[in-house]
Amino acid sequence: MKIRTYRRRSKNDEGKQQFSMEVQQAGCQEFISRMGFAGEACADYADDGGASDDFLTRAGLRQMITEAQRGDVIICRDQSRLGRDAIEVTLVVRDLVRDRGCRLFYYITGQEVQFANAIDQATTFIQGTGHQMELEAIRSRTREALRSRVRDGRIAGGSCFGYRLERKSDGSGRKYTLAVVNEAEAPIVRRIYDEYLAGRGLRQIAHRLNNEGLQAPSAGRRGSGSWSSSAVRTILLNVRYRGIYLHGRIKKLRQGG
Repeated sequence: MKIRTYRRRSKNDEGKQQFSMEVQQAGCQEFISRMGFAGEACADYADDGGASDDFLTRAGLRQMITEAQRGDVIICRDQSRLGRDAIEVTLVVRDLVRDRGCRLFYYITGQEVQFANAIDQATTFIQGTGHQMELEAIRSRTREALRSRVRDGRIAGGSCFGYRLERKSDGSGRKYTLAVVNEAEAPIVRRIYDEYLAGRGLRQIAHRLNNEGLQAPSAGRRGSGSWSSSAVRTILLNVRYRGIYLHGRIKKLRQGG
């Protein structure tokens, strides 16, 4: 038998002390001592910062499932730590408890999870549905807060070339972000539009900007530090340079867990 503890904190858990990695670790250790498991070999698995309904990219969870053996004891805070997707978390519990023969405990209640019949399966699914509904409510409130910021003329996303982000405070002390023209980059943006209106192509514009050593947008690790036709196209198609700020245009859809 081996003790396996699992801890998870998502982006939505920031500021919630009960979900901190340290508090979860202490809870697991206290439960191990209380249940008389002290002295047994123990392995700890953790995922910090990912989405709670993402079951594909959480390396800690995947590793624990892969390494779990019959008779092992698995401990976590509660079912929501395994994830907040009702179907996926039910499949995880089935895999660990029924198929792999592990004992799964939630230390916050002392509950040992059963998965022997339809009632056990329904109980796990119903609990998972509650956690999923909570996640969806959090995301709905977050989207509405971001829309409210945008309606007030504030920024709810990242920066773009030609602007800099400036943090300010309202009358109640709450922070918000405004996009302010970057006077060092703005002339380059205007230059791109002028050259395009003069009939020059994207590649020609990029070539001229590079020849003059003009600053190009940063593209992270993939960036070459120089202008390309695709970078010029992005500038020309971005409606923010026409004074229009679009938010919520892209919706993330996760498939396959």
